[in-house]
Amino acid sequence: MEICRIRITENIILEAVVSGRRILRTDLKRGTFEESCPGWFKDLFRDYLEKRGDPEVDLSMTSLNELPDKIQRVYIVLREIAPFGSVVTYSDLAKATGTHPRFVGYAMRMNPLPLIVPCHRVVGKRGLGGFSSGVDIKEALLRFEGCLPALQRGRRTSSGRFRRP
Repeated sequence: MEICRIRITENIILEAVVSGRRILRTDLKRGTFEESCPGWFKDLFRDYLEKRGDPEVDLSMTSLNELPDKIQRVYIVLREIAPFGSVVTYSDLAKATGTHPRFVGYAMRMNPLPLIVPCHRVVGKRGLGGFSSGVDIKEALLRFEGCLPALQRGRRTSSGRFRRP
């Protein structure tokens, strides 16, 4: 099974297109799955919904391998340096990947798999920055992960990342 695309709706419903055709839905607010979701999909997002960590996904089993290497590198580094409950700035991610903050923004806009590649955790130095599904959804996801209050207070770790209190 290949996860091709994930979309997060304004009601914070995660919709995943799997193997190019099947749409699976998860209500992120309630932490529930639609009945037709297979067990592997529930297992994939269970830790996230229970606020224990990120979905454990082998990126080779996704559509990301069709993207340019430079964008894939940004996604891999993002997953390494911004785990569940933290955020990183566009400029810090750019430094970590040897790219420019604008390229990081471009890579985040191109991300077909939000949550698996947590583009919502990339923020501006002075604010949330953008999000392809809308800033309100970005804010809701960061609040769900417990790092929005830390971001609003400007608390950073020694590596420059914001952490939840």
